[in-house]
Amino acid sequence: ALSRRIGSRTGGVTTSTLTGVRIPSDDTVATGDDLVHRLFLRGKAVAGRADDLFGVVHDVLTSCRLDNKKRIVEMLKESKARMESSLVSAGHAYAATRLSASHSTAGRLLEQTGGVEYLAVVKDLLETAESDWPTVQARLEALRRQLLTKASVVVNLSGDAATLEAVDPALDKFLSGLPEDGEDAASLLPSWKSDLPVVPSGNEGFFIPTQVNYVGRGGRLYAPGEKVSGSTSVVSRWLRNGYLWDTVRVIGGAYGGFCRFSPLTGSFSYLSYRDPNLAKTIETYDGASQFLQNHDLSSEALSQAIIGTVGDLDSPLSPDQKGWEAMRRHLVGETAEQRQQWRQEVLSTTAKDFKDFGERLDQMEAHSVVFGSKKAIEDANAELPEKEKFDLKGLL
Repeated sequence: ALSRRIGSRTGGVTTSTLTGVRIPSDDTVATGDDLVHRLFLRGKAVAGRADDLFGVVHDVLTSCRLDNKKRIVEMLKESKARMESSLVSAGHAYAATRLSASHSTAGRLLEQTGGVEYLAVVKDLLETAESDWPTVQARLEALRRQLLTKASVVVNLSGDAATLEAVDPALDKFLSGLPEDGEDAASLLPSWKSDLPVVPSGNEGFFIPTQVNYVGRGGRLYAPGEKVSGSTSVVSRWLRNGYLWDTVRVIGGAYGGFCRFSPLTGSFSYLSYRDPNLAKTIETYDGASQFLQNHDLSSEALSQAIIGTVGDLDSPLSPDQKGWEAMRRHLVGETAEQRQQWRQEVLSTTAKDFKDFGERLDQMEAHSVVFGSKKAIEDANAELPEKEKFDLKGLL
């Protein structure tokens, strides 16, 4: 009934989470501890169906049956099966999350709610739901009470001026139907931050039933309080589309080889996708710093790198994407002035910035996280020096 109602009266209703780090007032690298973490219901409808859209959202938030043991057990089994499948097909994503968890609260939170640690949580929750359902139901009810209070709700609407004015009554009606009481979620931050498990910072090798590897390696390239230039996005993009593409994918035979850099947290990571190699790929990653320092970049290649980065910054957005992005920027404290400054630094990138980035990579304290077969990880351990060997861990 609910799905028919959504399909016939709205353009769709979905759920998502937003996990972000607030930008420090001095626009430097953040510690990663000042977080924005929210659950969102996102929907769309024409102006004349605003009442229907807000009605659906209200019912989902307040009337969802949390006493339906059969359905919730089914959902937990689906989540478990989906995660186990994605570990085999997209291990690089789990490697990236695991790497980020070793040096920031934001990373630990992402690991706990969507990484390897989350799979263990789902398994435990499923076992408890099947053997002690009242405990799980009580936890779900308490969670809803905690999350759903008028004071904690953020509403973001996207539309033209006439539409926004027309939906005001429906919005007021929706807000008036939300619970007034409840503890301010912000007051619980110190508690749940301390409750997040500490993730090891050593080399980890998770063995799964697969014939390929997902090789991740990274660390913190910039420390909290340091200033990061927009030129770093040019260099990291060029490194991804040039050196890593050629060495990891074309020469190494992996389906993908790339890197990620977060100017906000200073985190940098190398990743490979469906990789037949392991130790060789780590050696390739470690060679990136020397490549950047020794490579003579032509003016034409530099211009192309800058143009490509600007294109990423200014990609077109649909109306709903514009609204979502505006809200995200508001929540994390990102300003138009900061974005313009970053753009100017991108445009001012020089060949020296590539060499400086290479020097940073050379000094980065990196560790590796790998998902692959047990034999591949054991073979890699036989080749690697002692400090680079993997701690083997089974998952599936």
